[in-house]
Amino acid sequence: MRSFFAIATVASLGMFACVGDDPTTTPTPSDGGATDAAATDAAAADAAETDAGPTDAAPTDAGPTDAGPKPPFSPRDLSAVSLWFDASNVTLANGKIAAWSDSSGSGTTPIKLVPVTSSTLTFTAPTPDSILAGGVPTVRFTQVATAPQRFQAMVLQSAGNRLDFATGDLAAEVVVSVSDKNSNNLGAVLLNNKVVSPFDGLQLYANYTNVVRTVERHGMVGGGLGGNNSSNLTPPANAAVDTHDGKLHLIGFRRVNGRVSLRYDGKELAFATPPPNALVNATNALPFYVGGSPTGEHAVSMQIADIVILKGTHTDDELNALETFLTIKDKL
Repeated sequence: MRSFFAIATVASLGMFACVGDDPTTTPTPSDGGATDAAATDAAAADAAETDAGPTDAAPTDAGPTDAGPKPPFSPRDLSAVSLWFDASNVTLANGKIAAWSDSSGSGTTPIKLVPVTSSTLTFTAPTPDSILAGGVPTVRFTQVATAPQRFQAMVLQSAGNRLDFATGDLAAEVVVSVSDKNSNNLGAVLLNNKVVSPFDGLQLYANYTNVVRTVERHGMVGGGLGGNNSSNLTPPANAAVDTHDGKLHLIGFRRVNGRVSLRYDGKELAFATPPPNALVNATNALPFYVGGSPTGEHAVSMQIADIVILKGTHTDDELNALETFLTIKDKL
């Protein structure tokens, strides 16, 4: 609230003492009846004296407005946010991750990722790791394909309608680093797709192969809504992409008004506008895996710091704000 100050000046009033002539006393000739010049008019002197204090007008209030400073951005500020898994929000049991809880604040029922178990595979829950990016917490998934096999993944529980994208807008953003430099597996980061052709559903990968300056390289990103249709995207030839350079990277897949795009470190790598028959109806009726699959298909060792899923209308500015937040938070 702006403050206004009223400064009141008080004028000193000169006091005059009038002395009458005594009728029995002969006036002094030197008096001459003139006023006493030594007795100056104090009121006049006060009037001549300027008021050196502040003016009555209030000074300009240069302080913050009533609203105060703008609060820092959070994915929770986005109306389209459906899921947000922050690696600092995990529950441990015997030093291993028992659950990875959603931080989005979306929906009325708390949901979480839990380790997948399999009757044919030995599963060891991932553990928190703070090696990458100067201490940024990550969830580590260690895949071992040789005997004894050990494939790690987490699966979403109690999703409700969080993943009911239908044919509407969506975005998936993940901060990840791949550890397997020589693996030919695709590096499944997110899998929410059918297990039969055309494998419809949301997919995001971090170990595609690509030819960069005549050399085939792994560690590329890839994403899509179906394995056998044009909703899938990979980087163009010679794209400078590498998710297993010992650093965390931001990878993403987006669909807006039917247009699909693949993103890497806050920039668009590739895009397409598939025909209507390729606008896959992505649904939460399918399991949602993170860090691989229970069978080990497409699995590579990786570390994940953040996962954010947007469902529904969101603007370019909102996506940029989200990517900027993740870039700063995870020290990319």
